[in-house]
Amino acid sequence: MSKFKWLLVACVSTGFSILAVFLYLQGLDRADKWASVLALFIALATPAIGLVTQHREARADAPAPPSPITNIGTITQSIVANRARVSQKNTNYRN
Repeated sequence: MSKFKWLLVACVSTGFSILAVFLYLQGLDRADKWASVLALFIALATPAIGLVTQHREARADAPAPPSPITNIGTITQSIVANRARVSQKNTNYRN
């Protein structure tokens, strides 16, 4: 795993640990109220995160527009081959 992922896992784990200690210290009634408020925010954030993720994946899967000069190698090879054929024909006429 990359350093960024390890850092993210460490931060999330630390955050959940702090939240658990905070709710424990609040007592049962107040912890229930805090949990309800947190659940509301999580319920509101989940669809928004889903939409953002779906939009990013759709943009990543879309094919890139074709470049106007995609076959320059083929064109160059054709020109060189045609010049060679023309010069061979011209030398045949001179003989």
